[in-house]
Amino acid sequence: MNENTRVLKAIIRSEKKAGYLEARKIAKEMHRKLPPNPLIDDYLVRPNNYQAGAKRSNEWMRVPSNLWADELVAHPCKDGVFQKGVDLVDSSTGWILPASNIPPEICGILGMGLFLVPEDVTNESGKTIVHPKTVIVITPMIQVSEWGKVEEVTRIPTFVTSEEFKLVKSPEKRILRRVDGIGIRPINRGYGMQDEYYGWGKRDIHINCDPDWHMEVATVE
Repeated sequence: MNENTRVLKAIIRSEKKAGYLEARKIAKEMHRKLPPNPLIDDYLVRPNNYQAGAKRSNEWMRVPSNLWADELVAHPCKDGVFQKGVDLVDSSTGWILPASNIPPEICGILGMGLFLVPEDVTNESGKTIVHPKTVIVITPMIQVSEWGKVEEVTRIPTFVTSEEFKLVKSPEKRILRRVDGIGIRPINRGYGMQDEYYGWGKRDIHINCDPDWHMEVATVE
């Protein structure tokens, strides 16, 4: 192994499929977590830079799959803004990000999104509420499903103009697939299954999936 090669933590596959909340529950019962998006991205897009943490991780890479990442992305509606003191509510699912978790300095400004590392996702009086332990601002946030330049910490692509995109190197190219309305969605990644609409390519970052959709439950220790 090259001295500059980093060893990746193993992503452990299972035969189980579940929606995002159930997948979190399954992982917790196993004393594990869902894999973070940056780790999944390393396996999918930058495998030559790393040594897999276990043989089963290599096997995961060879099998067409789609799975939930641990994190979520929250954003206003297309060309919309976060409002100070107002909870963000997903247009379709009704999931809620409390206003206290939205940095006040980004409110009222176009092109903002939030990368959320969850502490917990709870059901309170029939409402699903996301409680993040870490909130990272994404800017400029992509407004429609399109290609962008990946941000290194979150591995979420950000908006670039068509001229700027010509200068983006291949390892930094990702496509974000999002909803036009307000979104608070878990990140979904896939490998090897091409589809005209959904894509499921290794560079696709999906934040447009219904959290109840059954995806493979993969975990990290």
